[in-house]
Amino acid sequence: MQLFVSPHNDDETLFGAFTIIRHKPAVLVVFDSFIQCKNGAGPTWMQRRRETIEACGMLGAEAHFLGVKDTEPEYDKIISQLSVWTKAATRGPIETVWAPLYEELSHPHHNMVSRACTELFQTVRYYATYTSLGKTKIGEPVPVEPEWIGMKLKALACYQSQIFTPNCQEHFLREQYEYVVSS
Repeated sequence: MQLFVSPHNDDETLFGAFTIIRHKPAVLVVFDSFIQCKNGAGPTWMQRRRETIEACGMLGAEAHFLGVKDTEPEYDKIISQLSVWTKAATRGPIETVWAPLYEELSHPHHNMVSRACTELFQTVRYYATYTSLGKTKIGEPVPVEPEWIGMKLKALACYQSQIFTPNCQEHFLREQYEYVVSS
């Protein structure tokens, strides 16, 4: 089994669509989105899950959810729940895990997930996300087949709640290249 671990709903499509299309890993989203609704931005965690299910379907992957609230990002809870989920949901060993790259200026949730995957799994490939300075371009570019570009753009379009949220739009406007770093 292969596993793509995404901190938030949409990270898998923004930063790993080409990897998902090529390798067909199960996608596991760690955090459910409660912050946006709490801050009055509108979408509920259930809306975000529906968007992820639709987007992953377009990429040829099945979406799963760990269910950690993004308002309660506790490292020990992530480790515990990720360990329990992995034992319950997998049949046999996990061959490869894709996790966000740990970077000093990256989103704290991304870094928590990166650390947890590094601690729990043997074979981890790290995908670049973004820092406060912009999209990260570290590692090897992920190879792309021409038809995958349209698939990624259609999957991104599933995230209407984010496209229409002003402080999230910039993520959808960034270049579409993706990068991975071997462990």
